[in-house]
Amino acid sequence: MPDVTQKKIALLVANLCTFSTAFMISVINIALPSIGREFAVDTIWLSWAVTSFLLTSTMLMLPVGKAADIYGRKKIFLYGNIIFFLATLLCAISPAMARLRL
Repeated sequence: MPDVTQKKIALLVANLCTFSTAFMISVINIALPSIGREFAVDTIWLSWAVTSFLLTSTMLMLPVGKAADIYGRKKIFLYGNIIFFLATLLCAISPAMARLRL
């Protein structure tokens, strides 16, 4: 019976992490007007906020997948989620729009 419980927990964690990525894209799109007012930037800068998030996610997909094959999926999955949430936190406390692009 513990095997079934572990599989359910693994499925729940995978679903929550998958949801968090889609959720972050939605949050960025909803927050764009507030970000524009807060940092007093134009539409070009705001489009970079969304583009840089999607570009980084897409660009890292293959190398991180290869690293997961080499070093272990569980370890890379854990490290990847930690990095994702720390980067999200740093973006949330960013004092300037230029720092969001870095």
